[in-house]
Amino acid sequence: MGGSPRRAVVDRPASLDGDVVRPVGRSTLSPSREAGSPCGVRRGDPRNVNRRFEQLRAVAGLDWLHLHDLRHAFATFLLDQGEELWTVMELLGHSTIRMTADTYGHVLPAQARQAAPAIDRLLGEEGTA
Repeated sequence: MGGSPRRAVVDRPASLDGDVVRPVGRSTLSPSREAGSPCGVRRGDPRNVNRRFEQLRAVAGLDWLHLHDLRHAFATFLLDQGEELWTVMELLGHSTIRMTADTYGHVLPAQARQAAPAIDRLLGEEGTA
């Protein structure tokens, strides 16, 4: 089997546009937040992300929400909006496309249903079914 299912975080690009960073970065829970660090997470220790998430979750009263739930929601929303499976694989850091497809394949049938009318239009058979 060999290898980790995810690549190291340092190998993955993390680009967030200003519309995402600005609202998230306004939190007042961490006065020692580093400039430009989303959610006020100090760089260097991955545990800081978990700690910060726990703080934000408690303040928001979302005891049922887990950090990994956000990862799944992120991937599902991207696929539902038509993003390529390969792109989602890259963003999640999965080592294979199969891992991404196996995990998020439930979103793909909805995309196939949405694609059917486009195929009909392409073939000139719109309205014949």
